[in-house]
Amino acid sequence: GFSYEEFSKLNSELIYCSAKGFLKGPYEHRTALDEVAQMMGGLAYMTGPPGRPLRAGSSVIDIMGGMFGAIAILAALQERQTTKKGQKVTSALYENVVYLMGQHMAQTATTGSPPPPMSVRVAAWAVYDIFDTKDGEQIFIGVVSDTQWKLFCESFGLDDYANDESMDLNKGRVEKRDVIIPRLQELFSTFTSASRGGFWMDRVCYGHVCHTSGGSPVVATGAYSPCTPRCSKAQLKKWPYSKRGVRLLLKRRKNNPYVNLS
Repeated sequence: GFSYEEFSKLNSELIYCSAKGFLKGPYEHRTALDEVAQMMGGLAYMTGPPGRPLRAGSSVIDIMGGMFGAIAILAALQERQTTKKGQKVTSALYENVVYLMGQHMAQTATTGSPPPPMSVRVAAWAVYDIFDTKDGEQIFIGVVSDTQWKLFCESFGLDDYANDESMDLNKGRVEKRDVIIPRLQELFSTFTSASRGGFWMDRVCYGHVCHTSGGSPVVATGAYSPCTPRCSKAQLKKWPYSKRGVRLLLKRRKNNPYVNLS
């Protein structure tokens, strides 16, 4: 057949990658799919709302399997430089999911209780959430440090929060999340998404956009917190940054004589 054992007889330096559902063990001969691995490994449980496990919105485990396979091949190539021998490497879908679930297993071991699905939004930070805007769009904002919190409050005129010493540290803010989040939901409901990069994004991501007396724009202090509008596939294609990435990819493909773009 086409096994490593047969091919390695023809070329002892052959590097052979096997993509499987499971590594060696009781399930090694079972077939698997991306969604099977996500369900079995707990990723679907952590992705969907309670009682409704959902696969991730892309075939992340299939893609990850290919990536780990490529990494293993590169490692085998490096080893072959010294040994002059090839080898068989294996990448499996289920073990990839277990790798991704490591953070949740570590959290369970540390706290003594399993974390709920990510949709429940039990965050390590007080502001790490999705907010609705005036025009029916959604934005995600994460304020993940004490410095960012002060700048965030300053940027949006939340002086009472900025001056509240009980909110100076993340632990105190997390304890008051049920107070902070409704206030921010109300605040951001007054903004529009402004074609996916407007006033709110200037404040959160980049800083205040001010003007000198001469009218020249300058950037002053701002929140500099991670943020983004929520995008659909169609909206993603319209992003200037996405278009730039596609152009670079097509340029590389055009320079590759083995790729047919027709």
